[in-house]
Amino acid sequence: MPSVFWLFSLCFRYPGEDVYLRLREHIGLLESVIGEADPGEAELPDQEEMQAEYIRLTVNNYGHVPAVPYASCYMHEEGLLLGTVQREIARVMRDAGRELREDIPEPPDHIHLLLEFCAEMAGAIRRGESGRQGYEVLCTIVCRSIACMAEPFCANIREHARLGLYRNLALAFRDFIREMADLMEGECESINTCEQEESLCHPCP
Repeated sequence: MPSVFWLFSLCFRYPGEDVYLRLREHIGLLESVIGEADPGEAELPDQEEMQAEYIRLTVNNYGHVPAVPYASCYMHEEGLLLGTVQREIARVMRDAGRELREDIPEPPDHIHLLLEFCAEMAGAIRRGESGRQGYEVLCTIVCRSIACMAEPFCANIREHARLGLYRNLALAFRDFIREMADLMEGECESINTCEQEESLCHPCP
């Protein structure tokens, strides 16, 4: 599971030289992940093609961004980029000991940062470095943030992508998050219930 979170994190960030080389190095994992959702080729396109496609899909496309990569935009009915959501996600990451580096320009609700965080948390859980609290944090990010955006985000990529790689990635990512959310759903409900009960016992001033 950590490796799949990590791979999707790579795929949904700008394919600069370092990212592109890492994708080439892990082409076997990429083929495996994509093949589970949509059998076909996972061969990487030319780097410049990938860069142009990434920008067109998630950054700017003649004033319109087909697949907005920020969770907060999907967590509000008006599609706003909400600083309150970003601050809360940053707090969850910070409390889990995963402070964002100062050289990272994106806000913490960018999809690749959410997935990178999940990869780190899942890895810590697997290594026995994080117990139930770490698993609850992982559930919170997956169920409250990533699952909220996965369906529309992936649908928009599928609709607008010109490169088959991104269309297949979107399908594989959608299915992966569906599976993770289903596995974690009971845990998320338990977390929400506990927080609601605590808020009743300790109302805001």
